[in-house]
Amino acid sequence: MFRMITVAAALMVSGAGLAQAYTPQGRDIDRRQDRQERRIENGVRDGSLTRGEAARLNDQQRYINGLERSARRDGYISPRESFEIRRAQDAASRHIWAERHDRQFGRNDRRFERRHWGWPWGYGWGRSWY
Repeated sequence: MFRMITVAAALMVSGAGLAQAYTPQGRDIDRRQDRQERRIENGVRDGSLTRGEAARLNDQQRYINGLERSARRDGYISPRESFEIRRAQDAASRHIWAERHDRQFGRNDRRFERRHWGWPWGYGWGRSWY
């Protein structure tokens, strides 16, 4: 009986340690990082991000990955560390949105012409200048 209680206690202690190492916060952080990196890749692909903008945004993602790596060093992401990582991810998300919507297009993007000059078939209400 004593042996069974000891084994059960050892399993509970090791299970608690594993539960702390693999918190749902960690999965959420990873999932959000993946989405943000995909947004940057899509911006480069569709021309809404220039190479310089993408490089700066990728540097910011590397910084957040470093924050996460240092927070996981002890096997547990504390609420304070989670808050810091989420705050950095929020700022990165705002920066990605701003850079993708600032109308600075890459060299090969033709969307600027259509957006800047109005309708594709003419100017203003008619088809010529007034």
